[in-house]
Amino acid sequence: MRGRGWLRAVTADLRRHWRHFAAAAFGIVLGVAALAFFLALGLQVREVLLSQVFPADRIEVAPRSADLDLFALRIDLGRDALSESDLQDLAKIDGVSRVFPKMRLTVPAVASGGASIFGAGMQTEIVADGIDPSLVRDDIGPAFHDTGLGESGRPCTSDRQCGDNSYCDVSARPAAGVCREYLPVLVSPYIVELYNGAFRRAYHLPKLNPDALEGLTFEMTVGASTFRPSSRPPVRRLARLVGVSDWAIPLGVTLPLGEVKRLNDELDSKEAGRRFHSAILEVASQSAAPGVVEAVEGLGLEVLDRGARRAALGTAIVTAVLGLAAAVLIAVSAAHIMHVFSLVVMIR
Repeated sequence: MRGRGWLRAVTADLRRHWRHFAAAAFGIVLGVAALAFFLALGLQVREVLLSQVFPADRIEVAPRSADLDLFALRIDLGRDALSESDLQDLAKIDGVSRVFPKMRLTVPAVASGGASIFGAGMQTEIVADGIDPSLVRDDIGPAFHDTGLGESGRPCTSDRQCGDNSYCDVSARPAAGVCREYLPVLVSPYIVELYNGAFRRAYHLPKLNPDALEGLTFEMTVGASTFRPSSRPPVRRLARLVGVSDWAIPLGVTLPLGEVKRLNDELDSKEAGRRFHSAILEVASQSAAPGVVEAVEGLGLEVLDRGARRAALGTAIVTAVLGLAAAVLIAVSAAHIMHVFSLVVMIR
């Protein structure tokens, strides 16, 4: 009887105050939904910032600069390259899974081409650097690779005799050419945006579709310059754009590391072909990134900020704001539920 009486009392109470209980249920659902929504939103924003906008799984490291400003000149008093021992020390840091060295092209270069797109050829000074092809293997694929000397040894008189990935180089052989593989290059999304935003307007040129640039060819003359050419005979190669990558140099082109080593060694010096100007550390997990940064700074090197610190600050602010909004909504929902039940008790 007690159980039946309790059930009848509850049923009667629900019928009598169903509007109040519905309002209380709405408050509970609203509070739980707000908590789940803002928690999921905060985690998703953090994931996007750390994995796409400011990726923290790879950190670029360079020698710590020590500059002295003398009027309009800035004198570099520190070292500007990493040695093989530096790379070995970086690889020993706890939390670092791989080290990808980068090397700048230390001789001038000139790029010319673009007649197929612009209707007339263009020529410009160009800067370049080299990265390990395995750094971008997942994004670009095998098209970005070290071609060696690029020669197949097969004689030719036209590009058709060399296949899709090679061309007939007759620059050094007036009588007969030899098939040579195109030099694969990468460009940064920033340079495409710069062209589409400002450069094309100044020269009244059409916009470029970054998705259709793959396969574009142009000539690179390494060692030549309109300002200060190299003292050694220049090297001419036909280059082919194989992709757009965030790890490419912001203004210029990026080549496979082995190509830059050979060009520096041939046109600059043996020492230039062994000096790395920065390195990219692949971090095992994002949670290990703070410890890796601290260890890098302990070696006397610096982390080139690609937005990691701003990402940390941004995610902290976003998480705090969303958490505060969720707490306010939960507090309002709790007050609403408490008010509803207090009214029920007062009516009873």
